[in-house]
Amino acid sequence: MNQEEEYLFAVSVIVAAYNSEQWVGVAMDSLLHQSIGLESLQIIIVDDGSTDSTGRIADEYAERYPTNIMVIHQENQGVGAARNAGISAAKGRYVGFLDSDDYLALDAVESVCNFFEVHDLECDLVAIPIELFGTRTGPHWNNRQRFRKSRVIDVTDQWNTQHLHAGGTFVKSDVLKSESIAFDPRLFISEDLTLINQIILRTLRYGVVSNTTYYYRRHEAGGSLVSSANLNDEYYTGVPRWSYQHLIHESLASYGHVPRYIQSVIAYDLSWRFRDAHFAVLSDSIQAEYLEILQEILKYVDDQVILAQKIAIEERLQILGFKHQTSILQAAENRQDVYYFNQIPIYRYKRQIRNMHRAPSCHITAFSWDGRDVQLSGVYKCMSFRGVTFGFVSGGKFIPAEVDSRAPLVREMLGVKVATGQRFQLRVSLGQGESITPAVRVRNGAQSNIYRIGLSMGRYTRFAGDSALGYYRRDKGSIFRQVGKSKIIHEELSFFGIMRRELGFMKRARSHGASWKVLGLRQLATARRALPHRETWLLGDRKLEAGDNAEALFRYARRSTRNDGVNAVFWLSPQSSDYRTLKKVGRVVKPNSLRFKLTYLRSTWFASSAADEFVLNPFGSDLRFVNDMRPAYQGFLQHGITKDDQSQWLNKWSKGFDLFVTSAERERLSILSDSYGYDPNEVVLTGMPRFDLLESSPEGRLLIAPTWRRQLVGELDPETGRNLPLEAFSDSEYFKFWQAVISDSRLNAVLAKNGMRGTFALHPSHAEEVGKFVPGPAFDISPYPHNYRDLFRTSDVLATDYSSVAFDFAYLRKPIVYIQTDRESFFASHLYNQGYFSYDDDGFGPVTSTYDETIDRLIEAIGFEGLAGPYAERVEHFFAFSDHSNSERVYTEMIDRAKNVQVRTNR
Repeated sequence: MNQEEEYLFAVSVIVAAYNSEQWVGVAMDSLLHQSIGLESLQIIIVDDGSTDSTGRIADEYAERYPTNIMVIHQENQGVGAARNAGISAAKGRYVGFLDSDDYLALDAVESVCNFFEVHDLECDLVAIPIELFGTRTGPHWNNRQRFRKSRVIDVTDQWNTQHLHAGGTFVKSDVLKSESIAFDPRLFISEDLTLINQIILRTLRYGVVSNTTYYYRRHEAGGSLVSSANLNDEYYTGVPRWSYQHLIHESLASYGHVPRYIQSVIAYDLSWRFRDAHFAVLSDSIQAEYLEILQEILKYVDDQVILAQKIAIEERLQILGFKHQTSILQAAENRQDVYYFNQIPIYRYKRQIRNMHRAPSCHITAFSWDGRDVQLSGVYKCMSFRGVTFGFVSGGKFIPAEVDSRAPLVREMLGVKVATGQRFQLRVSLGQGESITPAVRVRNGAQSNIYRIGLSMGRYTRFAGDSALGYYRRDKGSIFRQVGKSKIIHEELSFFGIMRRELGFMKRARSHGASWKVLGLRQLATARRALPHRETWLLGDRKLEAGDNAEALFRYARRSTRNDGVNAVFWLSPQSSDYRTLKKVGRVVKPNSLRFKLTYLRSTWFASSAADEFVLNPFGSDLRFVNDMRPAYQGFLQHGITKDDQSQWLNKWSKGFDLFVTSAERERLSILSDSYGYDPNEVVLTGMPRFDLLESSPEGRLLIAPTWRRQLVGELDPETGRNLPLEAFSDSEYFKFWQAVISDSRLNAVLAKNGMRGTFALHPSHAEEVGKFVPGPAFDISPYPHNYRDLFRTSDVLATDYSSVAFDFAYLRKPIVYIQTDRESFFASHLYNQGYFSYDDDGFGPVTSTYDETIDRLIEAIGFEGLAGPYAERVEHFFAFSDHSNSERVYTEMIDRAKNVQVRTNR
């Protein structure tokens, strides 16, 4: 039989499937409707020991298309073994790979076959571009410029064009069936990188087809093999040997050296490993072995290859330093202000058309003006080599900035903290016509040169504009504006001079996309600020819900008899059940309406219990046209007591809060830690306003209120402020656990015997998932939105996991049970780390770690009346206040700041 007769199909596509019942149908349908036609296509589904209905679904497809679809059922052996089984059964001239949760563009197979017809003698492998969908969308980061046109890539010349993924890859069948080529079944990750590059190593060429697409599904964090692989010791000690070292040995056997393309493949993949956050929890012996393996591998990777990787410059230098076991920042040699290592130029501060790295820049995060001095703080985004000083040029002089050591900008790479920038502070006098420009001074022996660098302004500088439009800020009779690329000049102008500048800015804003509506708002707000007006505070919780600290403060401000001239306004959607009630208290505006935006631009204070981006920035991308008119102060009233380390989210540099409300001294001190970046006068100990409205009238209720899970949150709907439902929620351990508790026969029986009911109140982030829970015999599911205040009032016992609602309940001195069966994985996957509060040592009730223990403690708690013993003592020692004057204290802090302001706004 000749070779032509062996191929029954043009292409065989192998679909390795494991527990893919939700998605495998989409993958199959994309194959069955390929433009090339079924007569040219074989589909091989390898069911790798699925425990769901994947195998049954595959069999049903095979029954419908017996000529084209083959199903192989095997015990779970991993994706490599599954693909090998598919390769053995392939009858196509070419073999392609499709993961069971992905799909192909309908012209993909035909486009690849057409390419092979023209270039069959030039390459063994063809790739198509990858497009992400699911929890992340857009082109795959490894597409880069490889797919700008269809062609054969000679990796001898274009060695930094790595190809790494089996999905969307098509290979000649005879090459895959040769004895030396197969997926290594030991590899649970990098198995495709290894095999693909074994094939490319044969000819040092591969083809790319640009006019079609492979669609790659991105799952939620923690939901894929790749994201969980680095919890396995073999990821560190086995995979590098079976993958990178295998490619090195094959290269040496074939060419006597490692081609730069293979070096580049290894360097690219290693760059992800250097960012591995799990390295720190490995045992000392595994760490040592892993570092030794990486050191051995990097001996075969040239310095130029490491420096050519498309990753941040600090990462490249850290990998290079690891290879040579030295600090590149200290070892680099300055030659005419270009830094070299091993005779290779690695960094320069001077601007150039084509940089070898991102251009050095200065990002200013805070800018204040007291009528004489400017005070700045921000970040220099550049490397700090020996002999380098950061500062500003003003009045022809270089003024060094003061290094701000709070929350250093570092990235941990294999246990080493690597600086990614330098925070700074500076106070400088700036008179009429004077300017400041960010700069770097580079000393080389007795000589020094000063290089001006790029500038960007953060939103809390209260500068409007951007780098393209030009930055602009008005403070009474003073204008600060950008001149050139990075200079900020101060001008003191007459009324007519200011109007000319204002009109000039609006003209430029219009040419950069500003709508007449937003420019009209700017003009109207400017005119109203010039008229006598009461001081306005704009307060709110969530778009569709009130009931939190902002509502409590709003109620206090509206009924206050203090003659402070405060006009408190609340923002809330008319669709909210709280809307009519609050309209009777005072003025309520609809979020993002014209009235709301105008009120925002006229307000002295904007304060909320939420810190989401859509709350803090009601203008979206239009904020750049009005940012200089934002409220003078921004307050964070908190959604709950901060017990964990949330500095990555709630820090000063990213949120810009001028007032951060706390309720306990330990909480206040935690927010004052360097990682948050707040000054002592910005973090106040007042208590949360909503505590004033708490009451207790128990009605025989067990309240269960767990917090949210980051990996189970759907996309945010900015219109409602709620997260959309997530398809995988019902399959999660989170859902299954809480449903089991609600349905537990023992717990329901005890509740019924004691004449009590249970209520399950799901976290607001999962509001759209409420309907998936089924009530128990003695359990109700609280509809959303919850009236937490009423739930706290009527409940006898609270059960939660990590939610801060426990503090509200403790404020009422009622019993609490903490259910923490997933503590380790919770803190590993959430936005924050465990902080000063220890549930075991500081908690206000028992902590459970298993399901059975949970049910036992809940049953015990049903008979409790109030807090007793150590839990009662802990509560008394924790809270700074136990009264109903929290709103008054917050109100006073806000009033005092508004009175003490000197020149914070352009009123």
